[in-house]
Amino acid sequence: MEEREINEITEVNPCKDDGYDLSNSQIQTSQHRSSERKTEGIPPERFVFFANPERIKEPKSWNDVLKMENPYEKQKLMESTTEEMKSLQKNETWKLVTPPSGKKFIGCRWTFKAKYDSKGNIERYVAASRTFTFSSLTLP
Repeated sequence: MEEREINEITEVNPCKDDGYDLSNSQIQTSQHRSSERKTEGIPPERFVFFANPERIKEPKSWNDVLKMENPYEKQKLMESTTEEMKSLQKNETWKLVTPPSGKKFIGCRWTFKAKYDSKGNIERYVAASRTFTFSSLTLP
């Protein structure tokens, strides 16, 4: 019974031991379907704010904040700086002391960022104090 099933399968199957027999088969080719979508090539709305030229120019230093023309943004950045200073004092991350003679302290600078929501609107302003050292400089 098994031999009969095997013989029937080999007669129906176009494959042979020496390769494929494609003489009687047709090769189907598919053409590229044109898109019916009206939004083809248009990015989703959630990506639009990345290319928004209206985004604020984030200041690089405290002097840049003081020179800002937009009073609202300037005020918000100054408030975020005050909040950061209060947080540093509350967490006791530093103490104000007089430097020992002949010694220098490490420096710090402020970094400023505007955080955006998913629609590209400014959600809040963030100020952070960053420390740095001048280890590559030789001191007199």
